[in-house]
Amino acid sequence: MLEMALSDPALLHGCIMLAANHWVLLGGDLARVASAFYSHKIGALRLINERLGSIDTAKRDGTVGSIACLVLAEVGKSLPASYHQWHLLANRIVWASPRRLFVI
Repeated sequence: MLEMALSDPALLHGCIMLAANHWVLLGGDLARVASAFYSHKIGALRLINERLGSIDTAKRDGTVGSIACLVLAEVGKSLPASYHQWHLLANRIVWASPRRLFVI
């Protein structure tokens, strides 16, 4: 996943945002990572919105992966006790076969 994130800006934003979110859920201080969390969330959303304008860019692995990162961050807020299990499950779903995930 790291290799893909380093080659795709939207996914990189999503991964950094998700890492900051995960750190807070594990007991870290929100004040220390709030700026990084929100700037990378906005960066991911901006790139996703641009990519959704074209079917070719909308179905890229990096676009789908960055959307998955946003979903995980939102779901994690409401399921803090099972966040780790949810993350593991979603990670298996998204990265098991990324090229077949979004078929048009």
